[in-house]
Amino acid sequence: MQFKSILAVLVSALIALPATTAARISKNTYSDIYAPESYGDVVIDRGVFWCVFDANLGFGGAFINHGSFYLFHDRRTGTLLNLGVVGCGYIENTGLMYFNSLHAGIQINWTTSYVKNSGDIFFMGEDAFDNKIKIPGAWEITKTGSFNMYFDSRPNRGAVLGSEGKAFTNNGQICLRNAYMDADPVVFKGNGCINIGEDSVFRYQNRNYIFPGQQTIYLSSKTSMLFVGADRQYYAYNVAGWGNGNYIVHSYPITSYSYDTEVGILTVTANDYKMKYNIGLGYDPDLFELASLVPLGTDLGFNSKMNAGITYYGDVPTLSTSTSGCKPCKDEPMFPPVE
Repeated sequence: MQFKSILAVLVSALIALPATTAARISKNTYSDIYAPESYGDVVIDRGVFWCVFDANLGFGGAFINHGSFYLFHDRRTGTLLNLGVVGCGYIENTGLMYFNSLHAGIQINWTTSYVKNSGDIFFMGEDAFDNKIKIPGAWEITKTGSFNMYFDSRPNRGAVLGSEGKAFTNNGQICLRNAYMDADPVVFKGNGCINIGEDSVFRYQNRNYIFPGQQTIYLSSKTSMLFVGADRQYYAYNVAGWGNGNYIVHSYPITSYSYDTEVGILTVTANDYKMKYNIGLGYDPDLFELASLVPLGTDLGFNSKMNAGITYYGDVPTLSTSTSGCKPCKDEPMFPPVE
C-alpha cells in the first residue's frame, strides 16, 4: 500500500483517558485502532517503526521514540473517526515522528512538561479543514533536530508551541511551508534557524522576553512573513533573505525607518518602539516600502492598520545576512508500505 506525499493530519483534542497500558515497540508494528486506546509510558526502539492508522490515542506517561512513529488517517476510507492524540508527560524524540492524514485538518493538544527533539518531527494538514496544534511545556530542539510544518495552504490560526515563561530552545531547524507558528508565550533561546517558507508566518510578540540575537530568521520565499509586534528588543533580530517582496510586520503603524549602509542594520519605529533588524549589507533604501496589513492576511488576527509592514522589492543582496546557519528543509517522509 503506497501513500501520497500530499497528505494531511486530523489529530483531534480528546477527553483525557486514563493511562492503562505501557507499550514497548521492539519490532515493526502496524496498528488499526477504531476505538480510543490509552497508554502509559511508550518506548519505540531504534531501527523499528510503529505505524498507526485511524486511531484515537491517549498517552498518559512518557513518550520516548528512538525509531519511527507514524500516525495516519485517510478520511476517504469511509470511517468518520477523527484521528486523535492527547497526552501528558515527557516527550523525547531521537528518530522520526510523523503526523499525517488524507483530506483532513490537524488538531493536536498534547500536554507535556518537556519536549526534547534531536530527530525529525513533521505535521501535515489541509487548510480546508480546521487546524489546531498546541503542544505546551518547555522545548529543546537540538543541533540535529528539526521541527517541520507543511500544509497545502496557510491555516487561519497559529500552531502554539511552548508555554508562558517556559524556555523554547532551538539549536536546530524549524521549517514552515504554508504554515503559521505562534511563539508569543515562550522564552526563545538558542542559535538555530527558523526557515519561514512560502506563504508562512512566524510570530513573536512577547513584551516580557527578548528574542536571542544568535537565532537566524530566514525569509526563504517571496511570500514569507516575520511578525514581531512592536515592543522592546535589546538585540537586533538576525534576519536573512529579506527581499523580493516578503514582509517584516509589526502590530502598530510604522512611523519611520532607517538603514545603516555601513553595518547593515534596519531600524523601524512603531508605536514609539525602535525595532532593529540585522539584514546585512547591500540594500538600496529607495526600494524599501511600507505596506498595510489588509492584504497580508487579517484572517491571522492582525490589526488592519496602515503601514504596519515593511518590504523590499529588490533582490536579496549578495552581502545580506548569511544563511550559513540554516540547513535545507527536509522533504516529507513516506509511510512504510503495508506488508
